[in-house]
Amino acid sequence: MEMAGFSNFTYKKLQPKEGFRVVVLQPGEVNDPVRCTLIQCSLVHAPPYEALSYVWAQYSGEEIIYCNERADTTSFTNARNYRFYNLMSASEHPPESLAVTKNVGMVVRQLRHPNRPRVLWVDQICINQADRDERAQQVLIMGNIYRVASQCIVWLGREYDGSNDAMSLVEDLGRIFPKLSIQELVAERLHEFNLPSEESPLWTNLYLLFQRPWFRRMWTAQEIIVSQTATFMCGSKIVTLATMMQFTFGLESQSQIMHNLFTPAGARYGPDVGLVQLTVIGYFRFEVRNRDANTRVLHTLESFSIRRNATDPRDKIFGILGVLSPEQKRQLVTVDYTRSVEDVYIDVATSLIEHFEEFYTLYLAGTENQKLQNPSWVPDWTVSIRKKSYAGAWRIRESERCTDLSRGHRSLYQAAAYNSTTAQIDKNAKTLRLSCTLVDRAKYIGHTFSEGCTMVQFKDTNSSVWLSGGPQWCEDLGSCFGLARVHARNRYPNLDEIQRACNSCLVAGKFGKLHERADPVILTRCWASQFRIAEYMMALDRASWTNKNLDIVYETSSNTSKFSDFQQALESALCGHTFFVSSSGYIGLGPSSIKSGDEICIIHGLPVPFIVRRISGNSFSLVGECYIQDIMDGELFRGGRIIPATQDIVLM
Repeated sequence: MEMAGFSNFTYKKLQPKEGFRVVVLQPGEVNDPVRCTLIQCSLVHAPPYEALSYVWAQYSGEEIIYCNERADTTSFTNARNYRFYNLMSASEHPPESLAVTKNVGMVVRQLRHPNRPRVLWVDQICINQADRDERAQQVLIMGNIYRVASQCIVWLGREYDGSNDAMSLVEDLGRIFPKLSIQELVAERLHEFNLPSEESPLWTNLYLLFQRPWFRRMWTAQEIIVSQTATFMCGSKIVTLATMMQFTFGLESQSQIMHNLFTPAGARYGPDVGLVQLTVIGYFRFEVRNRDANTRVLHTLESFSIRRNATDPRDKIFGILGVLSPEQKRQLVTVDYTRSVEDVYIDVATSLIEHFEEFYTLYLAGTENQKLQNPSWVPDWTVSIRKKSYAGAWRIRESERCTDLSRGHRSLYQAAAYNSTTAQIDKNAKTLRLSCTLVDRAKYIGHTFSEGCTMVQFKDTNSSVWLSGGPQWCEDLGSCFGLARVHARNRYPNLDEIQRACNSCLVAGKFGKLHERADPVILTRCWASQFRIAEYMMALDRASWTNKNLDIVYETSSNTSKFSDFQQALESALCGHTFFVSSSGYIGLGPSSIKSGDEICIIHGLPVPFIVRRISGNSFSLVGECYIQDIMDGELFRGGRIIPATQDIVLM
């Protein structure tokens, strides 16, 4: 929760445990000073109120509002009518000035009724931000504050960048998508639904709407997940939560409108982060209401903490507690703003491993993903991890699922072949001891693919396809094939086998958004198309191309779903990773910071290997996860091979 400067307003001591304040916003016209009354109440005896979800510092500057506070809570038992609120408007004490951020001043003016009070919960006004103890206590009940509210009002900000038109388009699409069922909304059909043409700037306005800070603020996730219902406001335009969810989930299934219309030219391939986060929120709302309330703790952290912003890094943890059960909150962390960020993160990692047996925590850790000076096995939640984890690839068919050490995970891979592990944390030394198998050493380090991948669109008379990274990526991919042909000969008997291994390795053995295992035949065709299209893009004299060359391009465009799946698999596997060959000829994809001499480590019980760096003896630092071709299904531990020795290592 962010801090702000305040004027001469003095908060009264808040009632313990379930006590909190609501703000009664007094009637007024747009340009009138904002006057309000703070009233203390409890979650059991609270008047009907609406909880605000917004971003603190969306606009620079401050505004003065005028407040007084009442601590008497006895009237709240039967406080269910406007006479009560009118009573609260009268106070024997003159109001004091309270400085709030420009955004809060803007939204309370927007929400204020002209002729009757309105009762809200606004954290910046209702919590004494200068009192660390009160902040900690309020964080613990934050989820319940939003649960009890009659609704959550999501304030996206004032009207600009065509946001009124964008909000109207959300309403239109939210109404249209459910009617389409599994049909694709192609550009040629837009006029049938009275939607803007493919060239209309309204699609860019829609994209910009979801770039607003609310979609990336840490606290907003839990606020919308636990609320009874919600309304999205942008300026004076309003969209209901139901409509917003219909739009979001509908757009998720509409690949063409997503990539060709909604995403502006030059934007990173794939759904926008804001939309993805809204989709995840929708899934969590369903889970919290219809399934086990004990949602997986690590999944909650991974879904929100590494993708959202918080001014105070501790709020990367504290900001999701409202989604968890009381027992989960108690076991995970103590809300204490006097403790350092590093100590809070160490406590969380320790709890995840010891109490929740969430060894997948290690896939979010590693020096590759750290800025803080913490042990390498502790995730740094201040780092926004853009690359996709190999450990996050799940099998689709239930009969194929593999269960590993971490409860609730179903992985596409199983490098450890169901070997179990033991783990021991030394809290004084801040080390983690694990059983593992050290496989080999990285030796020949190849190209590192940047985390951000720009998609280049190839258009011709009869085709329109996207190419990951464009011709430059194809050149970089070619260097990977070349490195393997030279240094993987002692592992693979011939060049065809090296080609097969590279084809699979460079998509991490999977295919498309469904994360199925890659079909070698389809892969071979897609790789041919990848390089042919790149050559066609680079050709100065396209007329010199033969019909056979063009046939490959057109064949690709006629089966764009498969090639699109291939592109997604390629980007997912490569972005933020480095191609390398090991001493004995294994080819793989490792962290971008991998060095020659780093070791390939299979931690027993976990499906995807790691790269570790030896410090001394059996002490290592964890660098990050890796994909190693031909060991991801546990090949090292079966089939009559010599099983590598198991040993304990200590992660520092």
